[in-house]
Amino acid sequence: MGDYNINGNHGFQGWVQHSDRSREDSELVAFQSLRNAHPEYHVTRTAPSKCDLLGYARAGHATATRDDDELFDALRAYQEPGSRMEKKPGVLADQVKFGRWSYTWKQKNYIVYEVEFHVTFMPPKKLLYVLSLRSPDSKPSMYHAATDELLLAAGAWSTDLHEEIYVFDDAHWTKDKELWKSVQDASWDEVILNPDMKTNLIKDVQGFFDNQELYKKLAVC
Repeated sequence: MGDYNINGNHGFQGWVQHSDRSREDSELVAFQSLRNAHPEYHVTRTAPSKCDLLGYARAGHATATRDDDELFDALRAYQEPGSRMEKKPGVLADQVKFGRWSYTWKQKNYIVYEVEFHVTFMPPKKLLYVLSLRSPDSKPSMYHAATDELLLAAGAWSTDLHEEIYVFDDAHWTKDKELWKSVQDASWDEVILNPDMKTNLIKDVQGFFDNQELYKKLAVC
């Protein structure tokens, strides 16, 4: 896999070095790069789609503070307000490709890296790498108890909707909070359709919500 040893304790230089050459498994190389950069830490990788650690922190269940200073890879761009009807200014937001956070949960400290991977003919893929400090007397292991405890809590939270709507786009499901906000004041009066079609549509939608318990038993929702 080449020499990915890194001077210092950050890991970013290894990422830059790797991104400048041919490779086959970027996820594994990033994994090993962070292990080399942080030999005193146990490294676990997870998918934010199943375990949204940063969303978990934004919801107030943990704290996550960017600490990568100038050593990061991100696209900074203008982001419009959630609704054009709102008289709010736009903001600048980062689409992080390589970033690092100091993460604290239940008085335990972690380092979390967010890394975006690009594969030909596939949508970009995000992974999180969670670093937990090893205890001096701990034996080498595939798992770290403090990390697994955090992933279980954040994973359970991530499976629920939090004022969000699931959207299927680009071959995968994502949660959309802005879409949820935009439909809160919507009504059937705003729907313009053939009257018979509209009546049947309303019956179908109301019938679905009237039978939520049945759909839950069938594992449909």
